[in-house]
Amino acid sequence: MGLVARGLRDLIARILAPPIARHGVWLFALGVSVAFLTSCWDFHSNQREISVQLYEGTDLSFDLSPDGRWIVLDLVGQLWQLPLGGGDAVALTDAVRDTVEAHEPRWAPDGTSVLFWRGYSLGLMKPLWLLSLDSGHTRALVADTIRLFEPAWSPSGKMLAVVRSQNRARPNDRSLHLYDMATGELTPMPTQGLPANTRNTLHMPTWSPDGRAVAVVVGAAEGPIWEVDVETGDAVRLTPQGVRGTHPTYSPDGVSIAYVAPDADSNAQLWVQRRGAPGRRQLTETADGTEHLTTAFGRVVWTPTGHRLVFARAGRLWSVPREGGDPTEIPFTANVRFSQQRPELPPLQFPTPGSEQRARGFTGIALAPSADLIALIALDSLWLVTLDGHASSIASVGTNASGLAWSPDGGTLAWSGGRNGEENLFATDIATRATAQLTALPGQESRSAWSPDGRQLAFLHAVPRGRRTVGHLRVFAVDGAPIERVDQTTDLGRAPGASRYTPLNLVPQWSSDGSSLFLATFGGRVAVVPLQGARRSLRLPAAANSVRWISDDSVVFVYEDQLHAARLGSDSTTIAEGRPITGDAALYPVVARNGAVLYVSADGLRLRRPNGATIRLGWPIRFRTAIPPELVIRNVRLVDARGTAREPSNIVVTHGRIEQITRGSAVPAATGARVVDAEGRFLIPGLIDLHAHPVDEAQLRGALYFGVTTLRDLGNPIARVAAWRDAVAAGTMSGPRIVLGGLQFAPGCVTFGGGWCIFSEFVQHPPDDSVAARGLALAHAFGTETVKLYQPQSLPGARRFIEMAHRLGMRVTGHYGHNLPLLAAGMDGEEHTGMFGPVVYQDVAALAHAAGLVITPTLVPWRWSMAISSDTAVFSTPELAPFTDPATRRFFSGSRFRASAIPSLEQASRNHRATVRRLHQAGVIIGAGTDLSAPTWAVHGEMEELVASGLTPGEALAAATSTAARILGAESEIGAVAPGMIADLVILEADPLVDIRNTRRIWAVIQGGRVVDRKRLRNPDP
Repeated sequence: MGLVARGLRDLIARILAPPIARHGVWLFALGVSVAFLTSCWDFHSNQREISVQLYEGTDLSFDLSPDGRWIVLDLVGQLWQLPLGGGDAVALTDAVRDTVEAHEPRWAPDGTSVLFWRGYSLGLMKPLWLLSLDSGHTRALVADTIRLFEPAWSPSGKMLAVVRSQNRARPNDRSLHLYDMATGELTPMPTQGLPANTRNTLHMPTWSPDGRAVAVVVGAAEGPIWEVDVETGDAVRLTPQGVRGTHPTYSPDGVSIAYVAPDADSNAQLWVQRRGAPGRRQLTETADGTEHLTTAFGRVVWTPTGHRLVFARAGRLWSVPREGGDPTEIPFTANVRFSQQRPELPPLQFPTPGSEQRARGFTGIALAPSADLIALIALDSLWLVTLDGHASSIASVGTNASGLAWSPDGGTLAWSGGRNGEENLFATDIATRATAQLTALPGQESRSAWSPDGRQLAFLHAVPRGRRTVGHLRVFAVDGAPIERVDQTTDLGRAPGASRYTPLNLVPQWSSDGSSLFLATFGGRVAVVPLQGARRSLRLPAAANSVRWISDDSVVFVYEDQLHAARLGSDSTTIAEGRPITGDAALYPVVARNGAVLYVSADGLRLRRPNGATIRLGWPIRFRTAIPPELVIRNVRLVDARGTAREPSNIVVTHGRIEQITRGSAVPAATGARVVDAEGRFLIPGLIDLHAHPVDEAQLRGALYFGVTTLRDLGNPIARVAAWRDAVAAGTMSGPRIVLGGLQFAPGCVTFGGGWCIFSEFVQHPPDDSVAARGLALAHAFGTETVKLYQPQSLPGARRFIEMAHRLGMRVTGHYGHNLPLLAAGMDGEEHTGMFGPVVYQDVAALAHAAGLVITPTLVPWRWSMAISSDTAVFSTPELAPFTDPATRRFFSGSRFRASAIPSLEQASRNHRATVRRLHQAGVIIGAGTDLSAPTWAVHGEMEELVASGLTPGEALAAATSTAARILGAESEIGAVAPGMIADLVILEADPLVDIRNTRRIWAVIQGGRVVDRKRLRNPDP
């Protein structure tokens, strides 16, 4: 069944069939989603024409026609043809029209067609297609689910040698296969002559001219080149001992082989040697030193006469005589034209001081056993909510409190709190509002569950074991003083992923008789753990998450952002296929013993009664934003990207915004105003981190301490980060104001070998538009401003996803933003450009500039990785120790960070800087983001990396202030020092335009007109 037919079948099965045929639920899911997406705000989208002339290619691949007259190359996801001598390229495919990418062209030996891989899934699958040069038609050779790489034609054109990856979990395990063009049969190629430990690390096959052998690179990226007999599998090594090469290619007469390998100075060069002979000859002399061996050169191809070799290097095409000499460039130009949908998105505006807001986030949620009361942890407090929407706070639980478990009698709530990695369990009596500590064990206790009789509590216990954390499921009797030793508990064995930040489906739940516990793990599996006896496993349907047991044989769960129910099968080891029980979006379900289900939907909380009736509760908790006192800053020098003010200024701040800026004599302060005399120091706008993944309160405190007054979250459990956003706005928590991202979306789920699509409170893989609409509705419900498009596996789905997000007024950033179909859809931003792939060249830079794509490169992780690989004691430094929780310290001191990795990290950093330099030179808008949970000084390191990449100190400062605000859509609110702007300010001891490192010399931080107590940030109240 074809892709379109399968998609239509799935759409009907998932949306139409279950509601109509099984349960009679009204068919409104799709209609409601469409209405919701089109009614949120007055949407306008402008179409404009993009035209760009390209003359360099990123990750350029090409091939020569059999007669040597023509070149076919891939450029920005399209195939192009040009004469061997260079000139204007003619497009053979259209990425925008087809909504796919085409890469790695290979000309058929008969010259009538071109083989390529088609980019339905970016980086995950590479289905092979064939383009007829006469008709322009394309056809698929293999199914989309078969992962094939680096195809090579046999000289007869009857066979292909391909690299196949069959293990999704280990994509680098690649074996050599033969594909029969006549039958479509794919068979393993014998490779027994290769060393046994290398047969699954094969790359870049190429046929010998007589068709009897295939040369292949052995290694994860580059390595020794071996020749394998196609019939027998016998193998001989071609390259000298110790030489690691790439891109092997036979001369037309089969006498020689050319390849790329490093010279004595580690620069990638082109070499030729006689087949089977020890000597070799160097053909090129390059010394740019900016790229890895595998990306410095692209493919190498002999001309049909064997007199010259054509190769790709540094984004351009070259040829060189087989005897060596100066390479000759083969110049080309390619004109890219497409229409772009550019929406008019609403500006981002922050709550005004003293305004009433709805709290949309929480770190714990529970439904009373009687289903008449809801408990929530939000705004550092424990709340009770009645079904008529009345909310009251009954206890202060602290910033890091999470998780909730209601006792069977409805009188007590258990929760966890403390530093990340050292949490303990607590219990709050609802009647008296008194809180008692239940545990004081080493490590982290979280995710508790009361036994049916209310006498025992089960929980997940994460214990440090050297550089690892080991999770266990434990039970203890609740009878008085807190337990302090593990021998006071019953150990029920390992619990994968036991952590306070484990997804909500990993919560232990009791059987009705209290004899067993259910623990859902990853991949749709459930462990049934008896208090006595052996475990057994159950299999949940598909990608079930947030599993909740209503009874021993009945569960509800979320599947594709919709509530489903299922019953235990007759064999007691599997669960029957789930059926949807609501038509609306759903996340974070919790249940009562009568079968009622509380969940988050597109308008907030909803309660589904056992009879199917739904109560809409919305967001019942309200708060008022903090009101800062009046503030006057005297004698301060203003700094922005345009330069430093020479004369000291005075700034008057009222209700958190700058009211006026004057020079000369001091402005008298209003009664009760706080006066800060800067004594001639330097003032910059508050810093903005555009790419953060906050994991703990300590990290947020540290960011504010280092002058970050606003950060954009781009992927985390969404309710938790929304709760932190609300707490900062309410003034109950110290940290940067948070622009919410929360969910990451990868449209177009494709599974391999019985795999599953991921759906959670963090990552979503919607297979179709209706599921994507539900996910976006949930993101919008929490107040998301920007969604992250994370490695989409379907470009058509990703393009429609962008349009849906824009209709909700949300910006879209993520990975693969330079992709033509996504640019045409108006994708707003791109993260990490140049970080994970090759250095980008003029094509990507010119397209990004022309399409208005904003880029957050995140350079600083390389510096941080090198620092932590050199010395894990960095966490003990005065600037990091107060802001590093135990769990973060353990993670970054793990085995993944080794001193031996520093040279490769340094090379990757140089490559990344080279990319940013090209983007900046092309006029691309660049913002500052860190992609780090540690260290908290990361934004300063990012600005320093931007300067090292060619930006001036002023431009780097703008990337973290005014430009960053523009990227957020908040340029009328933050990012500048001007009347009417929110007073987010940092006072420095020295001018950052003289040395960007001076941004670290902070004298004072002001957020929203309130002077931050930095000393208290380092030593918060316990």
